Amino acid sequence: MKKFIFLLIILSSTLFSQNMDKILVWSEEFDYNGLPDKTKWNFETEGNAWGWGNGEDQFYTDSRLENAIVTNGILKIIALEESMGGKKYTSARINTKGKAEWRYGRFEAKIKLPSGRGIWPAFWMMPAESYYGGWPASGEIDIMEMFGWHNPDTAYFTIHTEAYNHRMNTHKQGYYKDSTIHDKFHVYAVEWFSDRLDFYFDDKKVFTYTKENDSYSVWPFDKPFYIILNNAVGGDWCRQNGGIGNTKFPQILEVDYVRVYKFKTNKKLKLDIEETVGGKILIKNKEFNAGEKVKLTPISDNGYKFAIWNGDIVSKKGELEFNIFEDIKLKPKFVLTNEILVNGDFASGFVDWNFWVDSAFAKASFRVIDEKMNVNIEKIGNYDWQVQLSTPVQLKKGSKYVLKFKARANSTKFPLRAGFNQNHEPWKSYYSKTIELDREFKEYNIDFIMNENNDPNSRVEFDFGKKTGGVIIDDVSLVEE
Repeated sequence: MKKFIFLLIILSSTLFSQNMDKILVWSEEFDYNGLPDKTKWNFETEGNAWGWGNGEDQFYTDSRLENAIVTNGILKIIALEESMGGKKYTSARINTKGKAEWRYGRFEAKIKLPSGRGIWPAFWMMPAESYYGGWPASGEIDIMEMFGWHNPDTAYFTIHTEAYNHRMNTHKQGYYKDSTIHDKFHVYAVEWFSDRLDFYFDDKKVFTYTKENDSYSVWPFDKPFYIILNNAVGGDWCRQNGGIGNTKFPQILEVDYVRVYKFKTNKKLKLDIEETVGGKILIKNKEFNAGEKVKLTPISDNGYKFAIWNGDIVSKKGELEFNIFEDIKLKPKFVLTNEILVNGDFASGFVDWNFWVDSAFAKASFRVIDEKMNVNIEKIGNYDWQVQLSTPVQLKKGSKYVLKFKARANSTKFPLRAGFNQNHEPWKSYYSKTIELDREFKEYNIDFIMNENNDPNSRVEFDFGKKTGGVIIDDVSLVEE
């Protein structure tokens, strides 16, 4: 019966809102038994150490049938009361990152929810890359959340951005109350367009978030996102509202299917590839039919190598393949063959860059504006490294490295320390140099020879935390000589 219904859905062109034609481009029907299909899903565990930013009480396991199992056509994500990893509960969290990511379309799942107090199941989406910065700057799309400690018969539909997020209590949200969500399967969906996000409970549109302007602070939803399914337990908000209590376990999130559709158009679609230095792409400004496969291969000039695709798709994959469903603008980037960094000009936003502020002592913000990194230090720390910007690199023993960058400050004698550090405990510094910036953009060079053992997990680091004010950094380059 399930497969028959699936065929009817594929053939129908009027199933969704506005009678728009749609094409099924990805689906997970769970028509097998065992662990979730590893060609489609990853297990997420890295946030166990810090409670996933919400102080959650579960320990997410990796490839453990007790917490994630497909049986009789249904995925079950099971929260158990058992001690593991310093937590009192176990569960699972899976995603499609790196395996399937999309920009625009209809994303839906047929789900039956658990019902215990303290249970927090979700079907949601996160950006494939932190293009506009760390959460929430690059956006979050919550297609469905249920809070077992707060209106447990209600499904919530929420977006988070830099301007609108729950930490500021400005998040944009809709909800739908239905007493059957724990007993029956319902379809939760979002239809994502270039100007809005429409959220659905079954066939009812329950919430729309409309693009206000082009600023990423309110609309970071112009880059690819991936899907997440998880069944969390507890957390800070839960504890503020009475805690988990005497909830009986197991608590099971059941998923019948997950499907992704693209919107079909009869107009010819354009692929606009901007010319660049260091290489070329064979296809330029070609027109395509909706759904047609596009395959792009960058060809590097002598002395150059391909670095990254920018524009509507951000990817470090050299050969790029995708089915086109909307007009696409791309800018390939090539760098010199001995260049180590691929996003030193910040044309890809925060891709490959991390920032950290020791909020117990310092206060600072990081923004990419006009493809330049802008750092505003509002409160200094006890040490300059309490406000830092870094990018991971690999250092080889005996190699000489030259770090170049352009920088200026909005005041004179602004101390900026740049150098090479471990990207792991004990965070040792291999070499650093403090430079005094002024109001004029200048280029700075730092030479360094790695005299210690190979360190494949190291980083280039900039430290700002000894003076308040603004700093702009651009054109960061690292070459091995």
